[in-house]
Amino acid sequence: MKAAIIGAGKMGLWFTRFFLEEGIPVIVSDKNKQILSKINCELGVETSDNINAVRTAGMVLVCVPMTDFEDVIKEIHSHVRPDQVIMDICTLKEFPVKTMHKYIKTGTTLGTHPMFGPNTKSIKNQNLILTPTNLKEEAFAKKFKSWLEGRKAKVSIMSPRKHDMFMAVIFRLPRSISLVVWETNKRLPLVLTILYWVISLT
Repeated sequence: MKAAIIGAGKMGLWFTRFFLEEGIPVIVSDKNKQILSKINCELGVETSDNINAVRTAGMVLVCVPMTDFEDVIKEIHSHVRPDQVIMDICTLKEFPVKTMHKYIKTGTTLGTHPMFGPNTKSIKNQNLILTPTNLKEEAFAKKFKSWLEGRKAKVSIMSPRKHDMFMAVIFRLPRSISLVVWETNKRLPLVLTILYWVISLT
């Protein structure tokens, strides 16, 4: 089965290399023709526009920013076949999953979130989240999970809403820590003064 990678950014390139290493033919599309030319020369993969990439692949992985996601889905949806799988890798899941359901009426869609960055050397021990919402998606997610786990990845399955709640906690944590540190530093002179006063009395 050929994989189409729509979006030749850092994660798009990561998955291009990953599928190639797995012996899966890849076709890459991107609106930047210079990037496509470079990829073709460096990796020897087929490159094309979004529509032709979808037409010639069995699996499509949309690797574009969320700001461009709906435009890409609107462009390709009428070319999706019943036997195809369309997935995304957006950081949040409710919006892309709803968008795919809104436009794509054939084939199977699946929200996915690789919890790692483009500098990751291997999928081994890396976390991925799959977010199926119906029986057809659940059936594919189960097979895809098994395939990924065969490559030593750690795969979780949850609803798009649960995923986004989980991500909201993760996004808030660094900000909360920063606020605590900032407040502590702001009050540090007062804390040191009180500490000095307590020590001097003992």
